[in-house]
Amino acid sequence: IAQYFSALRNNFILLFFVMFFNICITGLYVLGFITRGLDIYNLDFYFPLLVIIFSMAFPIFFFKQKKQINIEEKTITEAEFKEKQKQKVIGYFIRFGAVSIWGLQPIITKYSPIIEMNVTIRVFFIFLGGLIISFLSILFLKLFGSKNNWNPKIIINKYLILSIISLIVISFFFNSSLNYTTGTSFILLNNFAPILALLIAMIFWRNQIPYLKTKKNIVLIFFLFLLGGIGSSFLFYNDILYGKEGSLLGNIYAIGYMLTDVIFTISLIQYSKYLKDYQSYFVNFWTYLSGVIILLIPLFFFSKTLLFSYDISHVLWILGLGMLVGIGIILNYEAFRRMDGFIAFLMFNISILITFTVEAFIFKTIPTTWILFIGSSLIIAASIFAEKINTKCEREQIEETQ
Repeated sequence: IAQYFSALRNNFILLFFVMFFNICITGLYVLGFITRGLDIYNLDFYFPLLVIIFSMAFPIFFFKQKKQINIEEKTITEAEFKEKQKQKVIGYFIRFGAVSIWGLQPIITKYSPIIEMNVTIRVFFIFLGGLIISFLSILFLKLFGSKNNWNPKIIINKYLILSIISLIVISFFFNSSLNYTTGTSFILLNNFAPILALLIAMIFWRNQIPYLKTKKNIVLIFFLFLLGGIGSSFLFYNDILYGKEGSLLGNIYAIGYMLTDVIFTISLIQYSKYLKDYQSYFVNFWTYLSGVIILLIPLFFFSKTLLFSYDISHVLWILGLGMLVGIGIILNYEAFRRMDGFIAFLMFNISILITFTVEAFIFKTIPTTWILFIGSSLIIAASIFAEKINTKCEREQIEETQ
């Protein structure tokens, strides 16, 4: 595997041939669907998946420009290792809270009055809700926190700017997608995001990530990330068998969300390295304030006549969802500060499991099957074993003292 990808990175002709061959085969496959009127494997899902597959070629092109990677060995003491493991456990609980929110978000949007609202107005009120919860968090910290925890001065860099822009974009993709497709279909199409993020991490930050420093661990980690993707694919297959047919346009919006979410999450992972304790509250406040100000422009020009046309229940629903999402982003920052961000991103697959569980056992729109059980087991197993590899690599960094 390592030799194959190495050959692709260093041989443009081979890369071009592989991509051209895949495009031809998949193109003929789609053409057969269209000309024969078949939809056996659900073309609404299949076409957006092709977009994901072919987008994976771009990291290879970037990697081709960075052939030489200097590995910086960094040792840590036994005490530092134990403290890191303690923080990591806390990080896992925090991250689980965040992915629970991401699993519930499409369900709340799809099965509440929120879905009846205009997309631009919906996004504006989500940002307004995020701004409210961020302000309340800062107010609580000011009233009940110690002076040592008051760190309002944040660093403004490219990662923060990129996270603000990408958050606005993914909010539009998210809400536009759910206007045309199911919540389950939407979140299933995002199970490739952790794999794509890991590819990008290997390109730009391999020297900073312990488990990407040896070929053996690279292969193992990629296998586990793919295993998590396969687990999600079982849920994907179950949705094709028993779920409702989605819309092609909605699924394309979902792919746009996935690709932008990779940029957003990587920005959070990188920016979290600059944060001090409790500083995520202030970052969230400025992020949502910037978003509200930016969104006033499209709101004024395209949707101002609809702004006051909704009753109080619609407004409370959307503000509540915005506050929930705002909490989720704070939890993301706090989790990424304590644990490896890319393995934390792998936990996103758990949100897919949560969405399925709610729809299967509460709304009863999806039957419980052995396919769901296998897919769920693979997702959980991939996260556990990936963390085991990460912990092993960190232990190897411990400085041996006599």
